[in-house]
Amino acid sequence: MGAGGDCPSLPPARGGGEKGPEALPRRDCFRAAPLLPLPCSDGSQWGALPLPLPLPAQDAPFLPPGRPAWPPGLVRAFCPLLGCGQRYKKSLSLRSRVVGGMLALPGSHPYLAALSLGEHFCGGTLIASCWVLTAAHCLQHRPNISHISVGLGQTHYNRSAQGSTKLRVQDYVLHENYSQATKSHDIALVRLKAKAAGRCAEFSHSISPACLPRALEPLNASRPCEIAGWGHLYEGEWGPASLQEAVLPIIPHEQCRSPELHGARVTTDMLCAGYLEGGTDACQGDSGGPLVCEEQGRATLRGIVSWGVGCGEQDKPGVYTNVARYLAWIQGHTG
Repeated sequence: MGAGGDCPSLPPARGGGEKGPEALPRRDCFRAAPLLPLPCSDGSQWGALPLPLPLPAQDAPFLPPGRPAWPPGLVRAFCPLLGCGQRYKKSLSLRSRVVGGMLALPGSHPYLAALSLGEHFCGGTLIASCWVLTAAHCLQHRPNISHISVGLGQTHYNRSAQGSTKLRVQDYVLHENYSQATKSHDIALVRLKAKAAGRCAEFSHSISPACLPRALEPLNASRPCEIAGWGHLYEGEWGPASLQEAVLPIIPHEQCRSPELHGARVTTDMLCAGYLEGGTDACQGDSGGPLVCEEQGRATLRGIVSWGVGCGEQDKPGVYTNVARYLAWIQGHTG
């Protein structure tokens, strides 16, 4: 098993009683430690985990020139760390239902971005090494790019830790049809400033992108989705220091447009998620952050926190920008 370019590759596993090199299942990759990072020219990484098993020298995995040599007699198991939507997580069924949420484990939301905008703050979602999706209303006052920074890999708000980084911004673009009054087309792209070799964010267990939904693939409303952020735990209070997460069900579109909920304010470019009894919701400070749903085992970005009535109010689920409606727009700007 292997990867292209200068990424490490593995020879075929040998038959018989002697165990040869192998690729670990993804679930074991996230449990394995220590993982030794091996960056690739395309910006991705593989992790190498030495395993104390006998291995003849001729079966050693190929490592390109310049890579460190491995101690003889060890099997190297390579874990593909990257690819969108991969993360360490506990089962959704074990999580409580950012208002009404619970503490998030490190590495469980590696796509989450923290946008510092002077005295203001918004969430965002990493979708590629140099691109973050957020809400247009976070940038509607057109802040100078020199006043914006983007934190990635953070578990504690505005606090650096192992695996986290803070990047500057090269540019940003709001959707041309965004309406401040109606919050229609509430989506924006932030382009991060590249570092060496043209890369921006270096992917790892702490930092990796969410997947975008496939075109025309319907959202399965029966599957729970989740939000994460450092927004207020209760309306009007300061946000938490530690990252919070919460599981939310998708509300059918026509139900959300009913007079008892949000009515005609909800348009086709929006979707709703939350509990009708209230108690769990995104809140101030979570704006622009992700609503992700597990699709084919990957965290897929389905919504961007946009607007709501209060925080966790009964019959007032949160309203999110429907990302699937903007795939062509995203592709047109990110290439």
